[in-house]
Amino acid sequence: MLKGLWLDWKLRRLRTAKRKTRRLYAKKIQTAKASKDPERDVDSLRYDEYAEMTVIDDEVAGLVTDRLVFLAQENLIPLPPFDPAAGAWVESVVTGRRHLSAAAAMDLRATIRKEQRERSELAFRWLAALTGIIGALIGLTSLAISFLGFSK
Repeated sequence: MLKGLWLDWKLRRLRTAKRKTRRLYAKKIQTAKASKDPERDVDSLRYDEYAEMTVIDDEVAGLVTDRLVFLAQENLIPLPPFDPAAGAWVESVVTGRRHLSAAAAMDLRATIRKEQRERSELAFRWLAALTGIIGALIGLTSLAISFLGFSK
């Protein structure tokens, strides 16, 4: 649970950083367009913006992959194979680390949800059965007390 909250916090921070970066470069590009040689300045600024966005997107992909791998291992779900032909894992252009592709992450997330749903349904079945047994015991105890005349 704490790991999930940590991931949400980190992702929120990265989304904020991405918005700030976009705003910053939009202002810089606007200023560059007003200058004498806008072509060269605007192109270099767009390249710089793309590079920073790529780094942020890579961090997001790494965090999501780490979280999904953790949840898959916790629920005993096999990970997609590291086969390059399968296309489930993508190598980062920034760090060289491998992370799940968008399609593989979506499939793994669906599998994790299905496993967690099955576990919770099983727990609810046990809870319902236990509640029924406790109710029956209370009823029998009440009947025994009234039949044996312990009341009053």
